[in-house]
Amino acid sequence: MDLVNQDTTIRDDLKDAYLKNRLTPLDYHLTPEPSGKEIDLPKSQNINLTDNKQESKWTVGYLTQTSILFQRNLLLTFKAQFSKLNCVQALSLSIMCGLIWLRMDVSERTIRDRASLIFFMLIFWPLEMTFAGILSFQNERSIIQKERATGSFQLSTYYLSKCLSETPLKLVLPTFSFTIVYWMGNMNSNFGIFIAMLIFVLMCVLIAESLGLLFGALFGSIGRAWVAGNVILLGLLLIGGYFVENIPYWLSVWIKWISFYKYAYDATIQLEFMGDRVFQCVSGAVIEVCENNLNGTFTGKDVLAYFKPDLSIGLNFLVLAGMFIVFRIAVYIILRFVKHNDGRI
Repeated sequence: MDLVNQDTTIRDDLKDAYLKNRLTPLDYHLTPEPSGKEIDLPKSQNINLTDNKQESKWTVGYLTQTSILFQRNLLLTFKAQFSKLNCVQALSLSIMCGLIWLRMDVSERTIRDRASLIFFMLIFWPLEMTFAGILSFQNERSIIQKERATGSFQLSTYYLSKCLSETPLKLVLPTFSFTIVYWMGNMNSNFGIFIAMLIFVLMCVLIAESLGLLFGALFGSIGRAWVAGNVILLGLLLIGGYFVENIPYWLSVWIKWISFYKYAYDATIQLEFMGDRVFQCVSGAVIEVCENNLNGTFTGKDVLAYFKPDLSIGLNFLVLAGMFIVFRIAVYIILRFVKHNDGRI
């Protein structure tokens, strides 16, 4: 229909074909109406009157649906994700952050700076992806409803193809940005640790995007989904372990465990101060062993005693992976069962 409306040539060709078919006699294509007797059935057709086999209501198979939707989502996401504005934003932000945290020295005075760099990289891209996820279903809702009403595809194929096609593309710019900032900031020079920290940053991005998809599917309007995203994400940031350390006990015993930022922050802090690097004491205001030895040195173990992470790196990763899976499943359940005034996807 879009082609017909846009191209007058196609519209004229269809009109001519319609008029030609109207003038063509169709009687010779028709067969007499059967009387109900088996002898009246066409001899050339092998018809089984007792065959109760039910045909699938879908015109194509599950894998074909997934493949077609995967290719379509891949093209749409690629154009949106790698627009000039997004690429300029990623590059500009990376260079700006790299200059601010440029070549930090290995001393006591940069301990908090290193932690702030880590937490900032855990904040920006997850926030960006959360609100992109909120808009995703809202922008596609009307189109998907029309396509599903015609029986074009199943909801599960739509959601699966969306996850498979969009997820890798949405991790490219965060990877690019983190790589630039990490090496400009003179973080831990071990390449394996760099890869591990990158994995935790990307896990944070995926979970934040999943929350955005959840809000977008749960709420019928962009306004309500946007408010919910703001409130939840900012709340999770505050209890993530960087901004506030002394939360009231009755609140701290449980609330910090619901923040995915906490698990990513604890793990990346442990990774950054892992190894045999020796730091120089400066004032003794941060590291305890430097209080009476301003010309002394300390190691990453002393820094971790200051930050006091709760869980090991492996446990933090398992919790984050579990959150990602739970949120993705929850999004599908909401799409399947939650109705809005304008229908459901």
